[in-house]
Amino acid sequence: MSLRPFRNINRKKTRVINVGDVKIGGDNPISVQSMTNTLTTDVKATIDQINAIHEEGADIVRVSCPDEDSTKALKEITNNVKLPIIADIHFHYKRAIEAAENGAKCLRINPGNIGDKQKIHDVLSAAKNNDCSIRIGVNAGSLEKDILEKYKEPCPEALVESALRNIKVLEDQDFFNFKVSVKSSDVFLSIAAYRQLSKAMDYPLHLGITEAGSFVSGSVKSSIGLGTLLLDGIGDTIRISLSDDPVKEIKIGNEILKSLGLRNRGVKIISCPSCARQAFQVIDTVKVLEEKLSHIKTPVTLSIIGCVVNGPGEAAMTDVGITGGGKGNNMLYLSGVQSKKVLTNEIIDRVVAEVEKKSFRVRKKIMIPAKTIEELILKHSTLEKDLSSGEIDKKLFAEKSKEYSDLNEIIINAKKYLSYEEDKKDLEKILNDGSVDKELKDMIHNNSSENEISNYVFKDNQSIDQASLGLLLNGVTSAEELIRVGNLKEDANL
Repeated sequence: MSLRPFRNINRKKTRVINVGDVKIGGDNPISVQSMTNTLTTDVKATIDQINAIHEEGADIVRVSCPDEDSTKALKEITNNVKLPIIADIHFHYKRAIEAAENGAKCLRINPGNIGDKQKIHDVLSAAKNNDCSIRIGVNAGSLEKDILEKYKEPCPEALVESALRNIKVLEDQDFFNFKVSVKSSDVFLSIAAYRQLSKAMDYPLHLGITEAGSFVSGSVKSSIGLGTLLLDGIGDTIRISLSDDPVKEIKIGNEILKSLGLRNRGVKIISCPSCARQAFQVIDTVKVLEEKLSHIKTPVTLSIIGCVVNGPGEAAMTDVGITGGGKGNNMLYLSGVQSKKVLTNEIIDRVVAEVEKKSFRVRKKIMIPAKTIEELILKHSTLEKDLSSGEIDKKLFAEKSKEYSDLNEIIINAKKYLSYEEDKKDLEKILNDGSVDKELKDMIHNNSSENEISNYVFKDNQSIDQASLGLLLNGVTSAEELIRVGNLKEDANL
């Protein structure tokens, strides 16, 4: 049984397709994509924008191909970017063939708009020959005339009927490497259409609220629409459509997935809105930290809270935390434990340093030998006895309290990096024999923070030893990875 069933999202198991080297559907991570708004024929500008989109965390990018010059430009573009490209095609079947032959890894089309069966056959042949998938893109603004006449206006049933009609066209040609979208600018219409279509077929779904609007309104509409569907377990790839820089679309998309625990990338900042109780300027601090930590791609959680009302509680659940204190003495938390006081003018530099340190340790999977941990725990226990005896003077008590606190932090972190060799068999059993429950496995695969995973394990009283937990916290999920991590073992500099 899951410890926190209210957090469970049971994703619908859809078929798996490939867009280049990105797998869509099934148990694969939900991918995030955007679309360039440069002229495709301006090759340099398009490449630069795709690279910026990639840097922000995109998995796929769509490029419009309205004419032959644009499809010709794809060849140079695809050779100079790392993201797989979806060619956006409307009406002219030759553009689809040219795009597939010039490096596109997916074609966004409506088969009904392409023309007769022979033209559709030619497009699908080009897709098959070039390992190119297809997205059937149904849109409320461009439904077939007969469907509109039947339903009088765009409605969920109309979008679904159009999608199923186009799906049949591809299936009749023995083509199954495709995903589907049923987009509208209306949140209610989109949600209802996607829910109906999800029940009617098992192909992967691309989610989006089309023409959502400007940055603020579009982000809100997309968050409501996509968030609702994702909570239902619907959706395999997403796009946030904004009248703004495409890079911002990726940022919002990743934030939606992060907020639902469906994907973790970069620093997740938990911060208060600030009030008269704040001991430092929270808003300004968060803005600066967002900029200074934007280069970090490893999942790290950070709490920035201006006072002690909620600060300690939030810090206890994050990798790094700052809680405002009186007279400029703010408390730094590491792995949920009080570490030391930090002056207000030192907060930013100290937080950046700690987050970068945390990121480095997670990436490098630094481990500490079990014997070292045992020695630290013994010393920690001795200090605890001394402090609780009441037989030491105040000065010595203060010194030992500081040592105890520092040692406690070291042990908490060290337990997560115990040696690999001593517990290989136990860990393999946990991972391969299914002893880990579904929620914990999902947390590992979704790169949940170490704090979240360890809290789950300890509160659920699962029989996982510390060495096994240490590897689990680092996302070790296969025998090959176990071997690789074993070779990376190194002593920590304590």
